[in-house]
Amino acid sequence: MPAPAVRKKNKKDVLLSIFEHDGISRASVAKITNLALSTLSYIIRELEEEGFLESEELLQGRGRPARVLKINPGSWFTAGIKVGREEVRGTLFDARMIPIRNHSIKILSKIRNNDGYTEAIKEVVEKLRCNQLLGIGVCSSGIVEDSRIVVSHLMNVRNLDIKELLVKKLGIKRFILMNDVDALCYSVSKAVKEDFLVVTYGTGIGASAWAKGQTRHFEIGHTIISSEGKCYCGQTGCLEYHASEYAVLKRFCGEKINFED
Repeated sequence: MPAPAVRKKNKKDVLLSIFEHDGISRASVAKITNLALSTLSYIIRELEEEGFLESEELLQGRGRPARVLKINPGSWFTAGIKVGREEVRGTLFDARMIPIRNHSIKILSKIRNNDGYTEAIKEVVEKLRCNQLLGIGVCSSGIVEDSRIVVSHLMNVRNLDIKELLVKKLGIKRFILMNDVDALCYSVSKAVKEDFLVVTYGTGIGASAWAKGQTRHFEIGHTIISSEGKCYCGQTGCLEYHASEYAVLKRFCGEKINFED
């Protein structure tokens, strides 16, 4: 690997180790990255000069105070947006992943379509937009593929091109789009080391498994379990029709309830 590429990789590894262990000593960073202290000192000085890092003294009784390294919270910002049946909700985070601003749009039945969600996402992005916005993460219910929400029966959305909206229309340079259950599964994987299964329950029913370092999505909500019950997706006998919050509410009220309402 050429020397510039090695320096870039080392710099990235140092920044990532401090990001994941905010308030970490130089010795610990050296251990994580396997870098010599002399090399590490040069990289840290460079990152501090570029405004990515700051150091802090920790008093620990007698002796010399320990210095720990932290990400400069204003060095970059990221945003997360949840696209769902009831609302589009966004949060802006500083570089330490501390929430600093929120904005949400209530989704009523009359705007539960491609145009309605497009306008809601645009408004949330504009409310969260700031200088040094590194990128946006979007999670949505339904089937998500590459840069599109292929279909979400819950939201009455088909082929909503998120890349077209964020990159071409709103000028966002970086984004990632995931199914909402897969995003939750990925988040849980940071704390759970073995393989596991996540199941979400609400108006919809979703599942995602974590195995071999990646998510695997299961579209269980529209698994056919009965020969009766016309589901909003067009099939008959879906699990969501018979076992979701909608089904529980319908049985509790003892009357026929329109799913869309």
